[in-house]
Amino acid sequence: MSGDTLDLCGDGIHDDTATLQAALERRGLLVLPPGKSFLVTQLVIHSDTMLRGTPGQSRIIVRGREDLSPRETRGLIIEGSNTVLRGMDISSGNDKRCREAISITPETDAHDISIEDCTIHDVQVGIMGGKKAKTDRVTIRGNSFYNIGTHPEVPFPSVAITPPYGTSCLVADNRAWDVGDNPGDWFLYASRALNETIISNNLIRRCYGGIKLQGATSTRTLVAGNRIMVFGRSGI
Repeated sequence: MSGDTLDLCGDGIHDDTATLQAALERRGLLVLPPGKSFLVTQLVIHSDTMLRGTPGQSRIIVRGREDLSPRETRGLIIEGSNTVLRGMDISSGNDKRCREAISITPETDAHDISIEDCTIHDVQVGIMGGKKAKTDRVTIRGNSFYNIGTHPEVPFPSVAITPPYGTSCLVADNRAWDVGDNPGDWFLYASRALNETIISNNLIRRCYGGIKLQGATSTRTLVAGNRIMVFGRSGI
């Protein structure tokens, strides 16, 4: 389905949440038109869904919901398997309350989730992986992150990527700059064990911290080929 056929405003001022969510409920492929800015409060991505835009030209602006605190505000919530987000610019715009641009939070075990070629900026957390259920075979590749953690109203560490709990995660070829300026801020922070995970060829510049793997029981995890230039904590 093409966003051109939907009754969307796409002006970044009027709320397009209801129309986009109704289209996503049909599942399958939804293509956002280029040159548009879609204002949303929250979108839920179910299983067997692909949301695709044109890199640098299809913009999603997340506005905090009135019934949620800034700490609870999430833009795109992935709740199922076989889902793809590709080629979108995701930010909070002038609303300084958004905690997470993308949240991977399935209620039950999920698999095969891909986030590629997106630009994520002006939020507290870029991609947050859930801890409630296992999520296997997640790909986070070719994305750009900048101005992560510029929201003092959200009392949470600034992190570009927190991988989900599960196995076979690939974090590769991403670029990040201006991520955090306080202790506890990282490009990538894993609070639980990573298994069969590859973190490679990421370019990290002007970030407070680089890569932190805290899970004591991580197995078969490779960290290689990353270029890291940080000004606060350690690179890895």
